[in-house]
Amino acid sequence: MTKALQAIFVISIIFLFNPISANNTLSPIKITKGNLAQIPIAINFFAANSNEEQDLSKNIVSIINNDLNISQIFAPISSNLFIEAKQGTTHIPLFTTWSQINANILINGEISTLNSTEFKVDVIIWDIFTAKEIHRLSFTFPLQLWRSTAHKISDQIYQHITGNKGIFDTKIVYVSETQSYDKKIKKIAIMDYDGANHSYITNGKNHVITPVFSPNNNQILYVSYHNKIPTVRIMILILEKIKH
Repeated sequence: MTKALQAIFVISIIFLFNPISANNTLSPIKITKGNLAQIPIAINFFAANSNEEQDLSKNIVSIINNDLNISQIFAPISSNLFIEAKQGTTHIPLFTTWSQINANILINGEISTLNSTEFKVDVIIWDIFTAKEIHRLSFTFPLQLWRSTAHKISDQIYQHITGNKGIFDTKIVYVSETQSYDKKIKKIAIMDYDGANHSYITNGKNHVITPVFSPNNNQILYVSYHNKIPTVRIMILILEKIKH
């Protein structure tokens, strides 16, 4: 029985044994949100050497912080509160210093350059209470996919802490509608779940509706009207791979 159903059941029992007379006045009950406490998590800056790696570290950590904050399951701790200065995955954290800022989970990572086009990121998820490693992961990625890599890291953190699959590295497809003089222009648009990388995949010349992803997520199917005749069209997405 869910907590919501339990609450309804308890209220029903109260009404059963405490009938309300016509003269009683009810006070309004306002239910705003659940009482689920967020998990304090510290995402440390990833160790990096070159300026390019340091920029990647800041950008990736920023995305991870934003992802986990949006989930409302985690409460990312400001880096201004961090006490331990060490970064990277080659040392054991000073768990007491992270406990002092009330962190339950610590994320440490480091970025390295593999060649002129590829980078590698290594990440460790630490449990501060038990002082043990929860999971470690690694991704190899081209520079242009740093944002998707950050979302994938967020997905892994979310999954290994909550047991549920993350949705941060997903895309949204929808119909964008604008008004041009006396005509409505509809285009199929695609973007990351957080609104980044927004682009249009149709030009607005034809009326379009109901875009959906194919099961393997590499195609978008939608209905396009030309001369009032509907046609199901398929748009093939060219997706670059991130090695895990």
